Amino acid sequence: EASAGEILLLERGDGSRLWLSINARPLLRPGERVPHAAIVSFTDVSKQKSAEQRLAASELRFRSIFESVGNIAVQGYDRSGRVIYWNGASERFYGYRSEEMIGREMLPLLRDASADGGPLAQAFADWIETGDVAPPGEFEVRRKDGGSIRIY
Repeated sequence: EASAGEILLLERGDGSRLWLSINARPLLRPGERVPHAAIVSFTDVSKQKSAEQRLAASELRFRSIFESVGNIAVQGYDRSGRVIYWNGASERFYGYRSEEMIGREMLPLLRDASADGGPLAQAFADWIETGDVAPPGEFEVRRKDGGSIRIY
């Protein structure tokens, strides 16, 4: 059976590490079910694995910074307006747990929740459409419990 992209970590005698991507394909003779040979390739993916590890460490630092600021609500959105990050302060301010928000489209929620007619929803919709970030402003939005909160 062929195998593609299997990743293996090798530790050399000097303690250095080498990440390999391994691809293998059996060679069969006509009418036989047992391979008589295999073609195997090894690719050094150490730089890629190192970059992935640095990225993971950077993301962990990012998350720990934004989770430790208790009075600053921080959210992250993808280009379609879906929530990809929602910190603890956002949970306290808006009343929605992170699990409720991750993957959810923010625009419908802003339209439904806007206590002041939707300027924040409009600014968010403009960002999704054009990529232009709205200037800072103060908005009143509705919390999950129906109360309102002023945000900047």
